[in-house]
Amino acid sequence: MKRINLRMEEEKFLFLEKKAKKLDLSINEFINKVLDDELISENYFSMFIENKRTHNDLINVIKKQNELINELNIWHEIHANMLKEILGGEK
Repeated sequence: MKRINLRMEEEKFLFLEKKAKKLDLSINEFINKVLDDELISENYFSMFIENKRTHNDLINVIKKQNELINELNIWHEIHANMLKEILGGEK
């Protein structure tokens, strides 16, 4: 684990000290917890955005497939009607 010196205003330090004490943590543990929470949150948000994009992509693919199926159904209906006319189907 790498050690760093962190410089901050006294008011911020007192705020961190107070928050850490409430959670029964050292200031170092509290700062690491806040950073861990932020990284988890950031990762969750990134995953959420990626999942939403994937979902939208899938929806677009399904819509396109439905359009193509509808077009095929129309052509099948046209061909069936043409065959009925050619073969002298129902009148």
